[in-house]
Amino acid sequence: MIHIEASPVAGDDKPIEEPMKPWMLRSMLTRAGDLLRSGSRRFPRALAIALGFVAADPDYAGRLRAAQIGAIVRLTPLTMTASCLNAAILLATIESMGEVRPALWLWSLLVFALAFYYGRNWLAGMRRDAEPPATLRAVRRAIIHADCLAGCGAFCRY
Repeated sequence: MIHIEASPVAGDDKPIEEPMKPWMLRSMLTRAGDLLRSGSRRFPRALAIALGFVAADPDYAGRLRAAQIGAIVRLTPLTMTASCLNAAILLATIESMGEVRPALWLWSLLVFALAFYYGRNWLAGMRRDAEPPATLRAVRRAIIHADCLAGCGAFCRY
């Protein structure tokens, strides 16, 4: 909801709540994209090329994106193991202090499910041939997957 300050009418000092309209969300996303593009001059060149902010030879950009995604994929088992260990330690610690809330059980289940999903995908990816050049879509999907894992951690706070 967007809060709009009411006009100063006698006795009416409550803000008016107006539901967010689709064009408002589109406008915010456009502004966020413009902000990222304007700040892209401060990004390392390899990151700016991978995100498509800087023009580069398509073959070079594809190989660069593939190398970046390959580095992430190579660390997937370590990251998932650390996440599962973190969830297990947190559950054991809270269980020793008292009752564990259902939201924490749900969060840990989500962490273990994501670890299983990404571990299975990692094993399937190990059977594939050499890395083909990666597209901009592949980088966007990697960012979305990272956001999903980070969102899992943020869920635990609430």
